[in-house]
Amino acid sequence: MNLRLACFMSLILSSLCAESMPSHLFVSRSGLPNAAAKLERGEELTVVFIGGSITRGGGEAGYVASTEAWLRENWPNAEIRVVNAGISGTGSDFGAKRYDRDVLIHQPDLLLIEFAVNDGQSDSRSHMERMVHKTWLQNPETDLAFFYTLSRGHLDSYRNGELPRAAGFHEQVAIHYGIPTIGLAHAVAAKLEAGEIEWSAFANDAVHPHAGGYGFFNETFREVLPQLFRSGEPGPHTLKEPITEGLVVYPAPIEVVPQEVADFMDSEGRPALQSFSAPTPGVHWIDEPVFTTVEGKTLWRLHWMPKGRSAAMDETTGQNKADWAPHPMQWFAEEAGFTGPEGMALYTSGPGGNLLGFSGREAAVLVFVAPETGRYAFRFGADRLQVWQYEEQDFALHVLHFPWGEDAGTSRMLYRAKRRDIEPFSREGALSLTAGEELVFVVGTNTPGHIRGGWANFRLNIGLMAKD
Repeated sequence: MNLRLACFMSLILSSLCAESMPSHLFVSRSGLPNAAAKLERGEELTVVFIGGSITRGGGEAGYVASTEAWLRENWPNAEIRVVNAGISGTGSDFGAKRYDRDVLIHQPDLLLIEFAVNDGQSDSRSHMERMVHKTWLQNPETDLAFFYTLSRGHLDSYRNGELPRAAGFHEQVAIHYGIPTIGLAHAVAAKLEAGEIEWSAFANDAVHPHAGGYGFFNETFREVLPQLFRSGEPGPHTLKEPITEGLVVYPAPIEVVPQEVADFMDSEGRPALQSFSAPTPGVHWIDEPVFTTVEGKTLWRLHWMPKGRSAAMDETTGQNKADWAPHPMQWFAEEAGFTGPEGMALYTSGPGGNLLGFSGREAAVLVFVAPETGRYAFRFGADRLQVWQYEEQDFALHVLHFPWGEDAGTSRMLYRAKRRDIEPFSREGALSLTAGEELVFVVGTNTPGHIRGGWANFRLNIGLMAKD
């Protein structure tokens, strides 16, 4: 038995097999018969695309807008609704977490999933399976398709007639559940290999198509979708036992653990009268972006500010409360963290500790509210800057004091460094606060809109050293 045949026949496939899955323009499998039937009956059809920046981008030239126009043109009597649920810089891991919030909330009839580029080299089968199970647990008649977009680094794989690593893992899931797949990348790679086009005719960088590149993707969708609509028989899809052993489709609800704060000592070894540490989201802090004491007094708050307002990374960053005070974060249980409206975690926890960060369009603001009037000392730090690329980029943490009733803050400390220079660090300061005044920590970054990340293993400890 050859390797490729073994890959097709095995239900639990190895990483080696994933690297040798054959590439095709499309594979029909169970097709998209339920969506097709709705179109032919002239009914309402809701289509949702989920993916990364390639799905999110393109505007009117992108395949989301193009597919909507094509559906309306060919089925003018049907009520077509198309939702773009792409978020730049995200893979199937985050896609599976946000699936209910961003996809299933629309009660889709047809779902098209794209993460072949952003999943990189990872074994993403469990994430893809979570999305399949979530879909058919909500509605087994929802049609699904996976489709594969192109990175320049994938060309060697397609030249050998094989899917790149991430798409190979996706294909395993598609085979197991009978889900059709669409090879957008296969079609473009074939044109490149035949010398019909140069890479510059597809993209200006290594990943993101320009308008002409999206045109090639749109041609493939319009060629393949009619064939998938003609395949399969309408009716419910059947969930199988997952490939992933012990697959958890929905995690158990989070149970809050009371916070135990270690005694704070200042730089001279003096103990605090009272100690405070930033609570860990998903452990000590859930639901509301306001953390209160047992007496109901506000101690911590979370806000977000537009990332463009944090780009200066100097003493003005976050200084105007109007930039952030109107914008509370939102709790997102699947990520065990808090987000801005863009939906990506800005303050979350993980194996490496807390992450205080930024998304494509938002930056985090963490506020400490002084419970009593007195002299305070504080210490903050992080282990590293978690972000893709941008070693030469500057990143910052800005500490500000907002006096009682004031909308303009005073800069107390600014930590700024290039990513390549960042090592585990700790900084200390002291100031007097009146009860209710705020000590504010703002993330600074001028990274492009598709980049997200943050300060990993972020630590913040505060001590009330003396009462006034």
